[in-house]
Amino acid sequence: MRRRGTFVGLASLAAALGAIALRVPFRPIGAVPTESGRAERAAVAHARPGGALAAGRPAGAGERGTEAPPARPASLRGTSVDGGLVVDAAGHFVPTPDARRFFDYFFAASGEEPEATIVARIRAEIDRRLAPDAAREAQRLLDRYLDYRARARAYAEAAGAIDDLETRLAAIEAIRVEALGGAAASAFFAEEEAADRAALERLRLASRDDLTEGERERRMAALEEALPAAELVQRRGAEIALDLRRDEAALLAAGGSADQLRTLRERTVGPEAAARLAVLDRQRAEWRQRVDSYRAARAAIEGDASFDAAARARAIDQLRADRFSATERLRVAALDRDAR
Repeated sequence: MRRRGTFVGLASLAAALGAIALRVPFRPIGAVPTESGRAERAAVAHARPGGALAAGRPAGAGERGTEAPPARPASLRGTSVDGGLVVDAAGHFVPTPDARRFFDYFFAASGEEPEATIVARIRAEIDRRLAPDAAREAQRLLDRYLDYRARARAYAEAAGAIDDLETRLAAIEAIRVEALGGAAASAFFAEEEAADRAALERLRLASRDDLTEGERERRMAALEEALPAAELVQRRGAEIALDLRRDEAALLAAGGSADQLRTLRERTVGPEAAARLAVLDRQRAEWRQRVDSYRAARAAIEGDASFDAAARARAIDQLRADRFSATERLRVAALDRDAR
C-alpha cells in the first residue's frame, strides 16, 4: 500500500509545487481571502497560545498601554493570534518562526482592509506585548519583513515566465537573506525551504526513468521522513481538512442530514472543532444570503433605464454602503469584478 502523502505522478507533483513561486507569504493586494480555505483550517486546528515564553517569563511582561487599533476584520474575529514574540534573558527580542506566524496572522486579512491598517495593527500589538527596547527590535524586524514582502511580490510578478523552479526558489531565498539578514531568514523560512527543496527533489524523482517504481517510492518516502516536524504536522492538518471536505461533499450528495454531518465532523476532528465548523457554516450561509440579496438589488438598478451610467454607479455604491461594512465592501467589490 502506498504511503499517504507521497507524491508520485507528475500532475500531483505539479499541484504540490504550485506554491513554490515560491510560497510568497502574502496574497496580492486587492485579492479577497477565501473563507473556505483559511477559515476551515482554523476551525479544525487547535489554537496556539497568543504569546510565547522565554527565559521563564511571558514576552509581554511589563506591557504598556497603546492606542487601540481598529476592530479586527471579519475573517479574524473570534480567532486567537497565531505565533508569538520571544525575548531572551537580557530582554532582547529574538526572531523565531513564531514571530513570522505572528506577522502573517494579521496579513491573512489582506484584501479585506488596506495594508497600512494591517501594519498599524501589528505595530500596536508589538508595543502592547513587549517592553520598549524589545518592541523597537521587533518593529525593525517587521520593517525588514515588509521589505521582503514587497521585493518578493515584485519578483513573483516579474518572473511569471520563468519555468525553472530551482531558479525561482534560489532567487526567493536570496531575497529573504538580503532583506531579513541570515539569522532572521533562517528562523522564518528554514523549515519551509527544506520542504520546498524536498518537493523539487520529488519532482526530479518522478521524472527519472532509470528508477523502478519501488525505488522511486522508497526515495520519496525517505524525503518525507526527513521533513521538519512542523511541516509534517501542517501537512497532516491539511490532509485532514481535505479529507473532511471530501467526506462532507459525499455525505451531502447522498442526502445526508445535519445530524449525520455533525457526527462525521465529531468523529473526524472532535466535538469542539465540529462546533466551530457548524458556526462557520452558519456564517457562510448568512453571507451568501446577503450577497444574493445584494446582487438581486444590483441587477434591478442595472436594469433601470432611468439611470445614466454615472447615476447607476452612484446607486450601486450606495447599495453597497447600505448593506455592508467597509471591510465587507472590499470583498463585495472584488466579487463584482470577478463576476464580470
